[in-house]
Amino acid sequence: MSLQGLFLFVAVISLGNIVLAQDTIKVGITHWGDVRSHLVPMQKNDLPNDCQGGSGNCVGGIPEIAAYIKDTEGNFHKDANTKLRFATGNLVSGETGYLSVPDFGRRPGHTDYADSGWKTFGKFLKSIEYWNETTEYYSPTFMSLGIKEFESGPLPLSLYLAEANTTTIVSNMKGSYQGLANLIKSSVVQNLPNNRQIGIVGFVNPLANDLADASPLSFADPAEEIASLIKNDATLRGLKTIIAVGSGNYNMAKSIIDKCDNVKLVIYGGGTKDLTNNYPAKEGKGWIATAGLTNGVATRLGALTLTLSVDSELVNVTGQLRELSITLPQGT
Repeated sequence: MSLQGLFLFVAVISLGNIVLAQDTIKVGITHWGDVRSHLVPMQKNDLPNDCQGGSGNCVGGIPEIAAYIKDTEGNFHKDANTKLRFATGNLVSGETGYLSVPDFGRRPGHTDYADSGWKTFGKFLKSIEYWNETTEYYSPTFMSLGIKEFESGPLPLSLYLAEANTTTIVSNMKGSYQGLANLIKSSVVQNLPNNRQIGIVGFVNPLANDLADASPLSFADPAEEIASLIKNDATLRGLKTIIAVGSGNYNMAKSIIDKCDNVKLVIYGGGTKDLTNNYPAKEGKGWIATAGLTNGVATRLGALTLTLSVDSELVNVTGQLRELSITLPQGT
């Protein structure tokens, strides 16, 4: 090959690399939360009664959620460059009452949680057996926590998270508890295809301070804590896109968008805001997504498609809410 030909060859290859680098990438996100230990579908309009006979008003239940996550990733996100799962919290319930976790499976005569339902539900997050098949589609890539997870205190929660072995993120937690020290992160940097990077932060609704048994832990204002975290963390500060995930309400999510540099998307659970006709909602420099609740329990999951530019900036978000009907998608 002549020198001129070699230069032309290198130029074409370089040009090709430049074109590839300038392409956007698509990130498919499936998000859910507020399961509150429901193993089986519940009556949509009369929760938390069990459904009988496959009624059309039946929604939710862990196996059904796993089936819809699988279907969402296989169909809605089939063209995505990569796929992530976000759980917004309140997956287990520590309150006293129907399907509560604390006494589920506790050994007779013992007051510890060694064999409690907290560990059982943690195992569900790794994998569940569904129609004689083992599936990991209920396992989130990232999750935050809700008030329900703290209703029995930090000890059973630590057992739950140790079994779950997933990446749990809470950025507004104050204080410490030995069993949780290595189980909860304040932030994560996630590598994506084509050298993209995004940050993930998490939050718990500060109402947990009064409505749960979180002591010696407490929870500060999410927007203020996340803003401070980003300001003081050089890695986060340099990212173009940060996603916040947690449990709260729409105004809390909007405050995070408004006050926190480079937070471009907030995914939250635990609220009653209905985004059916406005999902995801555009707010200021970013977007807000929530599946919403019916009688305190999620009856839908969210399917988002993120478009990221060459410098990892979030330029667009589209999505669809999916009803968690007992009528499962074909092939799941």
